[in-house]
Amino acid sequence: MPYHTTFITVPSQADRRSSVDSIYSLIIQDLTEAANDLPNTVTAPFLGKAATKPVAQFLLAKAYLTRGWLNNTASDFTTAATLSANIIANKTTYGLDLWQDFGDAFVPANDYGKETMFVSDHVLDPKYGYYSVGAGASGGAAQNLSPWFTNWNYPNNSGVNSYINSSGAIVNSGTSGMIRDSYYGRPYIRMCPNYYKWPSGPNAGKTYFLDGAFTQRNDDSRFANSFYTVYISNTSITNSATATNNTRGIGFTTTIGVDTAVWMPDFDVTGAPQFVGTRPFKGIVVPPRLWNNAIFPALKKFMDPSRGANFNDPSTRPCVLYRFSEVYLIAAEAYFKSGDLPTAAAMLNVVRQRAAYRKTNTPAQNAASATAMTANTLADLTSMGIDYILNERSRELFGEWQRWHDLVRTRSLVTRVKAWNPEAATYIKDFHMLRPIPQTQIDRVTEGPPFPQNPGY
Repeated sequence: MPYHTTFITVPSQADRRSSVDSIYSLIIQDLTEAANDLPNTVTAPFLGKAATKPVAQFLLAKAYLTRGWLNNTASDFTTAATLSANIIANKTTYGLDLWQDFGDAFVPANDYGKETMFVSDHVLDPKYGYYSVGAGASGGAAQNLSPWFTNWNYPNNSGVNSYINSSGAIVNSGTSGMIRDSYYGRPYIRMCPNYYKWPSGPNAGKTYFLDGAFTQRNDDSRFANSFYTVYISNTSITNSATATNNTRGIGFTTTIGVDTAVWMPDFDVTGAPQFVGTRPFKGIVVPPRLWNNAIFPALKKFMDPSRGANFNDPSTRPCVLYRFSEVYLIAAEAYFKSGDLPTAAAMLNVVRQRAAYRKTNTPAQNAASATAMTANTLADLTSMGIDYILNERSRELFGEWQRWHDLVRTRSLVTRVKAWNPEAATYIKDFHMLRPIPQTQIDRVTEGPPFPQNPGY
């Protein structure tokens, strides 16, 4: 990319690519100055979660960590570890901490709470011109539609008489057991979890979603706190015993707020989608073998139930860009690259122990889950290396706009895609670790040497 450190006072259509080292030097200089100059916490006239000293230190740690991966520079890893550890040591001064329950980090009332470090604000106040209330939106104009990007089309694909075809795939059939509402969100259908099953080899029959990332679901609360797996009927439908594709042998009427319209267990259920074993199910059961890009557990971290009657409007929740839990993960990665695996494991275990907590558990159950979650961290980190940290980042940060950067920073994009996504494995190449430069930028450089495209494109 090109960068300029002085004002351009004479029009020019010439430009050139700057070196990676020079860009990182400038980034580190800017963030170092910001970390020195910014206040410890947000002060007037700013509100919410704006730029502060710990945010600058956190981004500076990431910059050092990324440069360290690029050049295999031990001092960069050490600096990233020290910066992260200092933020943690001074968390009280900075007004930062983890919620006891992972799910509380995503309660709308906590959007500006102690775990949130930095946000992009989105408000209802019309003076900012974000949108017209009640008009809905299709994107743009600084609107926040992120709650619904990871939502499947539950009003259209939850037919009560859905069945399995000869290929083993679920086919939508019958009256839908759900209608669109504010709680389950707008079905924008842009992204879904990786449900691809690897056909052969060590990962045969496995998916990254359940078998690579969320592997300890009994002790780890993050799967249940991150995804909708139960959809309670929000409309009453009557399904006759003789309706097309109804194989239950009975008719029934669903009760709003009582009956389950869709259940997506994280384990296999015989008889799905219309039976649980031999017992007829009023809604549909969709276990992992039936998940696809039309029906899948939706991410619920950012849902905005406050939309009410205007639930097609953009969300007024802020986009939380950085959370305090990621400081521990960056610290763990930096200590790992520095060769200090015990300290890396200890940093991971802070996050993992928090993930073991459930409000519905007894103290004894929470203690047992915390033990199970932290017992093998060092051994797993030693055997799996950076893959273990990347899996932990999946569990903690799923859907929080970090994954591309994580895989590119750790030089893991190609190997991870080949390991877990059979549909993309043939196509992913090393050059994909850089994205293409927009052709419009290349075309506008008409003076001097042509502006180069990234290799491979």
